Amino acid sequence: MLGKLLKNELKSYRLQVGITFLVAAIITVFMKVISMLPMQDADGRIFLQMFTYMGYTYLLALVGFALQIFVITRFYNTMLSDRAYLTFTLPVKTSTHIWSKLLGGVIWQLIGSVFVLLCQTFFRAGSYWTPEVNEVKDMMKIWMGYMPDFKAKFILPIILAVLLVLVWNVIPILMVYMCMAIGQLFGKWRIFASIASFIIIVIALYVLLIAGVMGLIIVDPNISFDPLVNASEYAILNIVLGTILVVSVIAGAVCFAVTNRLFDKHLNLE
Repeated sequence: MLGKLLKNELKSYRLQVGITFLVAAIITVFMKVISMLPMQDADGRIFLQMFTYMGYTYLLALVGFALQIFVITRFYNTMLSDRAYLTFTLPVKTSTHIWSKLLGGVIWQLIGSVFVLLCQTFFRAGSYWTPEVNEVKDMMKIWMGYMPDFKAKFILPIILAVLLVLVWNVIPILMVYMCMAIGQLFGKWRIFASIASFIIIVIALYVLLIAGVMGLIIVDPNISFDPLVNASEYAILNIVLGTILVVSVIAGAVCFAVTNRLFDKHLNLE
């Protein structure tokens, strides 16, 4: 049943995501054309290209923001509004509904990430960019400079970092789901309660993170977090990343469990 629900979730985003991708593609082409315009004034050309390059980067970031809004809106419409009564008439566990919403949203966000990467590649391609813009574009070469010194000890922190990125693509969605569920406990104050609970949870996570780092410093005042110094710092980095990953997974599991528990009671549906 999860497969059928997930398929329905993926289909439900096609229109708004398609429109978003189309608008992003049009903006990409437009900004690229603007950046290619010939100008006699060298300083004016530099300014124009820097403006379009930086502006385009921020505009393209809105694609990810829009996808998150779609995911949150979809969850609210099908789990908390009038349509929720129809949702809960299906012979499916509440946890299955939540999984379908979560996986559908995450899959579309991953597709959005690939789309953004393709747009950026197309926009940045070409030999018409000024040297000043190329310096900004080629900042990744700084990281590539470390490749000749790549060693096996780098693999674990890279894997942990990638896993953290993947996990934190899911956790914010789960946090919003949980806060929306909590808000339903407060009737007409549901919006305020949802926002307040989200702020409290975010602050609590930051406090826990700072407390963890301070705990390491208290244990060893001379601790160094620079992984380029020696192997011991890589061990410390692995411990820190691994601890954050474990805590993040536990936090995600707690958010899912609380959300599932609250929706099992079908509390205060509109």
